[in-house]
Amino acid sequence: MNYQRTAVQSQSSSGVEKVFLSSWRPYCWIAFTGILLYCPAFFFNFTQFDDDFLILKNYDFLSKLQNIPVAFRQPVFDLYYRPFLTVSLILDAQLGHLSPFIYHLSNVLYHVIASMLLFGVLTSLLNSRSRGFFGSVLFTIHPLATQAVAWIPGRNESLLAIGIFSSFLFFLSFVETKKNITLACHLLLFFCALLTKETAVVFPFLCLSYCYIFTAAKFSWKELFPVAFSWLVVIIIWYEMRDAAINHAISSENLVSMQSFFGNIPIFLELAGKTFLPVRLSAYATVSTVSTVLGVAIILGVASWLVNRHENVNFRQVFFSLLWFALFLLPVLFVTPTTNLRRYDYLEHRAYLPLAGIIFMIASLVRTNEHRLKSKILFPVIAAACLLLSVIHQQHFRDPLALWTHAAETSPKAAHAFFHLGILYEDNSGDLARAEQAYTTAAELDPNNSEYRNNLGSVYAREGGQQRAKEEFQKATALDPGNQFACYNLGSICFIENNFYAAESLWKRTIAIDPKFSNAYEQLIQLYLNERQREDAEKIYRLAIRNEIPLEENLKRVFRITRP
Repeated sequence: MNYQRTAVQSQSSSGVEKVFLSSWRPYCWIAFTGILLYCPAFFFNFTQFDDDFLILKNYDFLSKLQNIPVAFRQPVFDLYYRPFLTVSLILDAQLGHLSPFIYHLSNVLYHVIASMLLFGVLTSLLNSRSRGFFGSVLFTIHPLATQAVAWIPGRNESLLAIGIFSSFLFFLSFVETKKNITLACHLLLFFCALLTKETAVVFPFLCLSYCYIFTAAKFSWKELFPVAFSWLVVIIIWYEMRDAAINHAISSENLVSMQSFFGNIPIFLELAGKTFLPVRLSAYATVSTVSTVLGVAIILGVASWLVNRHENVNFRQVFFSLLWFALFLLPVLFVTPTTNLRRYDYLEHRAYLPLAGIIFMIASLVRTNEHRLKSKILFPVIAAACLLLSVIHQQHFRDPLALWTHAAETSPKAAHAFFHLGILYEDNSGDLARAEQAYTTAAELDPNNSEYRNNLGSVYAREGGQQRAKEEFQKATALDPGNQFACYNLGSICFIENNFYAAESLWKRTIAIDPKFSNAYEQLIQLYLNERQREDAEKIYRLAIRNEIPLEENLKRVFRITRP
């Protein structure tokens, strides 16, 4: 009787393995799962969160295929050296131009490729296709990976993962075979990972850790010296390329510091908690007491569970998985965050590659030949929960209003989220009441921000509250005398009040700050013409022509002069 039941179970198990695990089928299932989950993202819009700078305002550059070599000689946001990100956008621009569809399609495909490569990594590390498949599917549908897939700039993380996973696979092959061709492929892909994101610089430490933890007995450390030297050469080449690209850009000396590391420890705790319990997710995350405490509680709970089940736990695998998570998250912790009152503390898509480490640990704890009934029940429950959370969370990236509304709701102390929300209400929907409310919240959270004061004043002016507008513009110019928009707007209020002298002074100041501010030229010319100061008007006109400022046709007809 017992034998018959075992035989039936064995046949059933064999059938399942044939459907899901044989030959190329795992890769198809992973691709099918990823595309099915994220196909709604194909039809998402741009979010006006970094994608406006990377794509919309940079399209002239992206549209030219010949700019691919140039991407290796210039930084991203004047701080980062990530040419592969730019190259991926150039390639998308050739196909989709300014349509967001192709960019979102590429994001999903990069995620699918990374998940399939992770299947290979997990299968090699665990020597089990079933555990590798479980882990890679969990990675594919994990809600913490959503921002890297549904948000176009998040592709930097999936591209990095593709480079790291593929390079690691060749490294594992090199450890087993000692073939130079596998080492060469490993180094080439490591170099590609470095060209994708700076975080890849810690990858050699992970490889060394693997050798120490799993292969010390069969892999001589003497054999590693040529490999370590090769890593060093690759890093030096990358560093020289990076230094040449950003040497004329904004200084990044204050971008990284030890002080930042200690201040960012709560970020580590929150992201560790979200890998096991992906709740309280945010596209614009700020550190909160609740999320930090939840992260600590989850870490302690997992540690306690591991200790209680120590007889069934491979602690070498657990240690390596935790090291993976910590190493790839470590560089983020040294980055100085933007002012907490203004922006986010961290972005969750940065946990994309570290997440693979925790996935490895979870997969290593799955027992394919023990507690099969528990596994059959637990995995569908976990998968259903992850799918549901991912489906919900990806909707927060469908358009600018959805993203910034979500950012303001989940990070109520991030003033910049409310600022962006105010811009959307004012410019896109014309809802001045909501725009005023959003700008007011931003100004209350960061009362010393000139931008917030200026935009709040702009809404007041459009609502007819000139006095309140004037007060905000005055605060804005006092906080930042170089804010050309606040100077111009305050000049416009003074002009309405017939204070022409103040208006003239403020508009001249606007031009001094920004010689390309066309409205200031036009207003000054009109002011001088109204005051019958034609000579002064002609001086401003000539200055505008010299600075290549496009002016209204009626002003050109007044002067009928050519370029001086």
